[in-house]
Amino acid sequence: MKIDLDRAAMALSLMLEGMSIRATERLTGLARDTICDLIIVTGERCERFFEDHVANVQTEEIQIDEIWSLCGMKQKHANAHKAGPDVGDS
Repeated sequence: MKIDLDRAAMALSLMLEGMSIRATERLTGLARDTICDLIIVTGERCERFFEDHVANVQTEEIQIDEIWSLCGMKQKHANAHKAGPDVGDS
């Protein structure tokens, strides 16, 4: 995968702000598969960095922000349609 750093950074920034892959594709001119590959490579490198640099961290308190999304449809519609457990708010 060969993309210039500015376009890669823009694509990742848009995705981190919650933009869809297709919208990111339109704005950056990158193909969907390239954007998906970029996300995978970035995730693998972040994981490697974390494993190499973060160890034995002593904490008294941890704060985790909530991430809300839906799969297929909102929960109230999933309940009305008797959708399976993999559909609705997550």
